[in-house]
Amino acid sequence: MELYLIIALQLLALILAVIIVLRKPKSEHDELQRIKQDIELLSRSLKDETANLRADILGQNRENREELARTLKDNSDSQIKQAAETRAELAATLNSLNQQINKDALTNREELTKALNNLSESLSRKLAELTSGTTEQSDKLKKEHRRAYGTDP
Repeated sequence: MELYLIIALQLLALILAVIIVLRKPKSEHDELQRIKQDIELLSRSLKDETANLRADILGQNRENREELARTLKDNSDSQIKQAAETRAELAATLNSLNQQINKDALTNREELTKALNNLSESLSRKLAELTSGTTEQSDKLKKEHRRAYGTDP
């Protein structure tokens, strides 16, 4: 926008110069003096306007840099906060999972212990039954053998 203003002022100066040159001079010397004064006035005006525009642009640049720095800081703070929250959530979830795993492992150990005890008892009973059955069978065979060979009392 400032560039357009500068260009417009320069065009205005050029148009004034053309208008002045195209006029019929009353006296050439007076006309040249007047052109010189107009050009000096225009030059001073352009210099002042350029200085003002430069100061405005520098001010806007400074404001933009400050705003960018604030925005970057806010964004960084927000990301740090979000990362901390995410880390806390993950830690809580991991802790919960660890507790659940430990609980499940304890339950599994208890169930396995019960199952092994039941299996051991069952095997012991079966072995006792087999032993008892074998002893009975052995006794019957001995009796039969004694009866068959006459050694039975």
